[in-house]
Amino acid sequence: MENIYLLPNRYHLIGWILLITFLPLGLLFLFGNFELTFLEVEIPWRKEGDFFLPKKENFSNELFALGTLFGMVFISLARLKKEDEFTKMVRLKSWHFAMLLYTFCLIIAIVFFYEFNFWYALVFCIYLPFIFFYIRFRLFMSLLNRQLYD
Repeated sequence: MENIYLLPNRYHLIGWILLITFLPLGLLFLFGNFELTFLEVEIPWRKEGDFFLPKKENFSNELFALGTLFGMVFISLARLKKEDEFTKMVRLKSWHFAMLLYTFCLIIAIVFFYEFNFWYALVFCIYLPFIFFYIRFRLFMSLLNRQLYD
């Protein structure tokens, strides 16, 4: 089987630390307008009122979104301690399943959500493939380990 490029196993822990740190902050930003004041930057080339863009920009939302995304990527793409051909096959099937489920969720969002709620649905859809993959991959691996143990 062709080699799959995965991150070292230690990235799994780093991913969980990033996710536990940035996911709650991102949810606070999304639903409570929480911002970190030290991330507010004045952009010198913007004039007040140009294209409805503010002269001062707070980069909290970018930090929270990237931290959450990197956390999920690290968790999903970190190598297991024992990685073999069967694990690669399970990983591939889990990604396939995640993409199919993600496409279904995206179709539901496009058909049933409108205006500002559609934006919320798309924000959550960014992270869905990683969530679906991780749940199916870990569930399948735990079932396999249970069968091997029995």
